[in-house]
Amino acid sequence: MKTPKISFLKHEYVDVEVSNSDQIQIKLVSQNIVSGAFSVNKALIDELKLKRVHKAIVISLTSGLYSETHNLIGGALTFLDDLVYSGDMVVGYFTMRLDTLFNMNLDNIAFVTMSFGDVLSNTIVINDKKNSD
Repeated sequence: MKTPKISFLKHEYVDVEVSNSDQIQIKLVSQNIVSGAFSVNKALIDELKLKRVHKAIVISLTSGLYSETHNLIGGALTFLDDLVYSGDMVVGYFTMRLDTLFNMNLDNIAFVTMSFGDVLSNTIVINDKKNSD
């Protein structure tokens, strides 16, 4: 039986595209809310013996000389429909509030990235007053 390949899946809220390669894509939805999607090879998840895939995602926020890093969900709940298994790939979705995870003043310009093992996301900028409308 041939396993289906993931060609493109779009996160229904923020239009994040995830293909059939290991990657994480994130997007700033509003001032303190980040949403995104990731795809990773199932073999990596099996190798790491992960029961909660979202917990392996690390989020980093940097503002000037200050930086903080946490796992994506901490003690939060995840649900079965947050992950989609298709062939050799696992695709997941998330939306989170930055101000519930980070202990810093989010009124200053800051940079957010995420990673899963050696897979690094795009970087998003929050509070970029110079480039906002």
